[in-house]
Amino acid sequence: MGLQKVHLGKNKKVRKQRDSLFTQHRAGVLSMDLLVALQILPGFFSNCLFLALYDSMVLLRRVMSLLRFSGSAACGECQRMLTSAGLRAVWNSFLLDAYKQVKLGGEAPNSKVVKVPSVTGRRRSPRRRAGDECRLLDFESSDRPLVLPAFRRLVEDFSGVADFLLVYVDEAHPSDGWAVPAAGRPPFRVRQHRSLEERVVAARRLLQRFALPPQCQLVTDCMDNNANTAYGVSFERVCIVQRRRVAYLGGKGPFFYNLGDVRQWLEQNYGGRI
Repeated sequence: MGLQKVHLGKNKKVRKQRDSLFTQHRAGVLSMDLLVALQILPGFFSNCLFLALYDSMVLLRRVMSLLRFSGSAACGECQRMLTSAGLRAVWNSFLLDAYKQVKLGGEAPNSKVVKVPSVTGRRRSPRRRAGDECRLLDFESSDRPLVLPAFRRLVEDFSGVADFLLVYVDEAHPSDGWAVPAAGRPPFRVRQHRSLEERVVAARRLLQRFALPPQCQLVTDCMDNNANTAYGVSFERVCIVQRRRVAYLGGKGPFFYNLGDVRQWLEQNYGGRI
């Protein structure tokens, strides 16, 4: 009987210690989340201010157009950027940036991606078939940096010394979510991806619409968004991988990255070989 009481007492003490450790861990996680939220609030509010100013300018131009043509202009609904869907997307993009795995100088995450079918005449890698799942670092060469993502002028100027890869992630402005108001040419309308097949088809449409240079390869993130999470892509991010390590890490797009810095890095490191 005495041994049983001692045993029960020990179990109770172990449970208390375990509950205490769990409480401390939970409090630490909550404190970290609160700290991250406080850090990203200024950037979040600056983005919201930009969207509000954009909506105000669009509304002002619409009112002036209606007054100029005495109401004869089309009176369709004015699509806004500052919406609940937009606020959620912007906030989530800052969270992705705060919790991203990738670090400057650190090992580059080797995320799973899917090869997008090439259009006629584009270069295809004999090692990877279209639609096959592969790894992001499969596209890196031992003696050439891998630039993520690719922009036409950079590709044309530096394809002799660097490899370029565009990773298409979760759609930033789906037609059934935070859609972008039409301006000029018809908008690129894509609904939220519900399957990997839909994501690959959307990426192929992107390839056909914007005509990436043939030196650039295109892949999509998997449906678990592992590349987006690891690199904090949302909405855009430029990264240079060299010898499987992150040699350059751009800021969070679309406001905090600088393509001039990417060009400067390539010129400083490979300018003599162009």
